[in-house]
Amino acid sequence: MSVPGRPGAGLANSPWEGAKWMAVACMALNHVGLMWASPWQDCAFLAGRVSLPVFSLLVVYHLRHETEAKASRYLLRLLIWALVAQPIYAMLFSFGAWGRLNALATLASGVCLIYLADRLGPVAAAMGAWLVYEQGGWLEGGAWMPLGQLVAWYALRYSAQAWPLCVWWIAVLAFGMNWQAMDGVTPMAWAAVVLTPLAMGVSPGISGRLPRLPGWLFYAFYPCHLAVILWLKGLWV
Repeated sequence: MSVPGRPGAGLANSPWEGAKWMAVACMALNHVGLMWASPWQDCAFLAGRVSLPVFSLLVVYHLRHETEAKASRYLLRLLIWALVAQPIYAMLFSFGAWGRLNALATLASGVCLIYLADRLGPVAAAMGAWLVYEQGGWLEGGAWMPLGQLVAWYALRYSAQAWPLCVWWIAVLAFGMNWQAMDGVTPMAWAAVVLTPLAMGVSPGISGRLPRLPGWLFYAFYPCHLAVILWLKGLWV
């Protein structure tokens, strides 16, 4: 599982288009599961364990070249849509006004750390990582993914051959993230560590047969699908 593709290749040529589709579908399924009863809810939540680690890996992959320019664009988009999604996210998950920040804010934290590392060097990145770690309780999934993205980015900058290790690194962190969230090893933790490399492994074989998923669509889809689920949940109750 090397890093295919050439520097600057468009998303249409990305071998990870399939992984993006799977992550979006599993994210939506995970949130739709809020309206279901067990065992269907449990199945939806298990599938959802793949979404955040896969998105984290895709961010690292696309920031491995031309980091400063790309990170600036990523960060602006993530922050804008995270702000749009936050009130809906808070109401859907009953956190009050700003009790915890949504997944886009988690991804933005990782992008910010990578930007600091590229622009200002490891000392600034370490200071940013410490801040994210200290405030990780505010983030969806905690500080696991942002810190993991920073390490994976450094590894890829050192060698493109480190990509398989980056995939397993993020998968293991996803295991720990779910372990901590559930106060013990549960099927969700195992689903995270198994499904993440599985999604990345099958992606190159199916990406060429899938339509290109525009980058803007994910950002808009996140608050829109949460709003629809919140509305349906209100009707359901």
